[in-house]
Amino acid sequence: MTYSTLTTETVETSQKSGRENATIDMVILHHSATTNTDQVLQMMTSGSRRVSANYVVKDRRIVGVVPEEWRAWTSGGTTDGGKGAAFDRRAITFEIQNASNGGSWPVSAESHESVAQLVADFHRRYGVKLDRDHIVGHRELYTRWGASYATACPGGLEMDAIVKRAAELVAGGTPAPAAKPATPAKSSAPAFPLPAGSYFGPKSGPARSVSGYYSHREDLRTFQRQMIARGWTFPRYGADGLYGDELRDNVLAFQREKGLEVDGLVGPATWRAAWTEPVT
Repeated sequence: MTYSTLTTETVETSQKSGRENATIDMVILHHSATTNTDQVLQMMTSGSRRVSANYVVKDRRIVGVVPEEWRAWTSGGTTDGGKGAAFDRRAITFEIQNASNGGSWPVSAESHESVAQLVADFHRRYGVKLDRDHIVGHRELYTRWGASYATACPGGLEMDAIVKRAAELVAGGTPAPAAKPATPAKSSAPAFPLPAGSYFGPKSGPARSVSGYYSHREDLRTFQRQMIARGWTFPRYGADGLYGDELRDNVLAFQREKGLEVDGLVGPATWRAAWTEPVT
């Protein structure tokens, strides 16, 4: 499974198909007409609609959904004779969440930057040309090539600005800093979600060790996302709601850094520190 190293998490779907030996040489950008990333991911993974994308992006959150080896179901149309699907086979596709709903469907500056950095990465890895014939918005498939269907998508996404910024990055421009936030103030953390005596730990542990193995727990995703916001990375699986090697190794390092008990488990003290300790 191939995802960009810029990916902050993965939430994979079975809604994909083969590229049929097509060479990746395009990027197709869509907006999702919503501000809610989790809603988009739920739609793509639940099967409620036959739709997916290689990446879902909102600000600095970059979610891998369909590995790059596979074609995502993003741009196909029912009446275009398969032209949209053919474009998807040669493209890496995006669904980008909006900054607000309605109007011009604006997209945040942070989302533009994340997309530009990904496009620059695809240029380096696949040789995707940084021009407006190869970096296109959804509506252009219809207006230029009669593929997909008539649409206002990708809303307020500024396509020319993305291509220009990607070219700057490839030429050696300084990337905007990755998702490292300002040092948080000492503040209260969300309540620790498990019963007294329980902790997030390996599946092989005792009954009080909660791994998320059977449920991909949302509360464990919350902790993982907070660690990502602090600058820790989960390059293989992202915030997947499971206690595994990536989480254990990050927790061990975090506990050493903050002078906590070093056991690799997420108990109340480690949970609380993820919100209240300064980023160092």
